[in-house]
Amino acid sequence: MSKTPALLPVQVADLCGGAWPAAVQILAALIRQRETGVGSTIDVSMTDGAHAMLAMPLAKFSADQATFGQGRDLLSGGVPCYDVYATRDGHLAVGALEAKFWYPLVKKLGLPHLSNPKSQYDSSGSVRAELQQLFSQHTTQHWMQILEGSDVAVDAVVPPEDISKSDPQLASRDLYVDIVVPCQPDSDGELKDSAASSTTAMIGVATTPSSLSSSSARILKVPKTPLRMEGVVHDTQPGPRLGQHTQDILRELEAHHEHRHRLLSKL
Repeated sequence: MSKTPALLPVQVADLCGGAWPAAVQILAALIRQRETGVGSTIDVSMTDGAHAMLAMPLAKFSADQATFGQGRDLLSGGVPCYDVYATRDGHLAVGALEAKFWYPLVKKLGLPHLSNPKSQYDSSGSVRAELQQLFSQHTTQHWMQILEGSDVAVDAVVPPEDISKSDPQLASRDLYVDIVVPCQPDSDGELKDSAASSTTAMIGVATTPSSLSSSSARILKVPKTPLRMEGVVHDTQPGPRLGQHTQDILRELEAHHEHRHRLLSKL
């Protein structure tokens, strides 16, 4: 196993350390204000939030002083019931951390002798080796067919670019939306996103597909927000361009400024 730390394709500090604690604290402050009439000052730190995500491994270290790292933690490959296994042509992710998943899994695989806690959390590597030897004999599709309909917490490892085409759960939940991002030709005639860069393609002119020609827009298939509330319709347009609403905001501020002066003149 590589000793080099791997980069995650998600902003842990930004989202889990910053946005999530901020959103929770803002909601808590609003509820507190509504219930008591008292306002709150919240303290949001990405460092604090990201550090809190290490609660389980740090608690384990505090309890038994066991070092942790790649392939040694409960949730990173330290036990056979929660790991990634190579098949003949790909990989399977096994998340059978609970007995209700592990026991049916090993029985389905023809390994009933592993239906016990000792095997489930074996740290010697022997159980993992047995599973790996079995999984490597067949393709990922073969194992998915064997396990289809079973509640065993196993799934195929699929590249992000193939998820929308291969996962029936995502399709049934309608988790994707087409976002129209206006483009403009560069000096070579190639269409470029009008946003700052392709990595921030969600930032573009707020518009509708019908108002753009195929030669001036790019359609991106992106995940919908996972937040679902009855009666709430989420906006699926790109975000505004930098400065797009500046004049609107200035006009609104000016109106408030004039209103304030009118109120002061009556004092």
